[in-house]
Amino acid sequence: MVEPTGPHERDEENGFTVLMATDGSDASLVAIRAARRVLPAASRWELVTVIPHRANPADDATGFAAPILDEDDVREIDHENLVEADAVVARTARALGPVPVDAQVLRGDPGRVLCDHAGLVGADIMVVGAHDRGFFSRALQRSVTEHVVRHAPCPVLVIPETLDDH
Repeated sequence: MVEPTGPHERDEENGFTVLMATDGSDASLVAIRAARRVLPAASRWELVTVIPHRANPADDATGFAAPILDEDDVREIDHENLVEADAVVARTARALGPVPVDAQVLRGDPGRVLCDHAGLVGADIMVVGAHDRGFFSRALQRSVTEHVVRHAPCPVLVIPETLDDH
């Protein structure tokens, strides 16, 4: 009988469990390619992108006016988000090359969802790309990468967008 491995216990047969976060950006693709070069080939690769929760049309109503979006608008936006997310996952999986990948589209706040998912799959490491942002952008908007680095239940490999990809 084989005992199940818990989070952060490496399965010697399958290597590390690598959770790769992608938003389809160039920074994500650079990070994925770099991770593929430096992490064990026998790793289990989990690829995740996160989209917003489905909107509630009543959320934009003020009490004096009807909602700006109706249910059909919300369905269309949600469908567009899913189609785009599927394309992001497919593009990123192609960038990984010929390795088996478990790809998923999840919903919610990206930083929280990624950290929760890392715990759920027992990730040994999470890989994220860092966008090149200026001082004011960093000061005004806390990034997903920063949230993940502070709250992930595993080590986080942050690959800068400016990394030369060769």
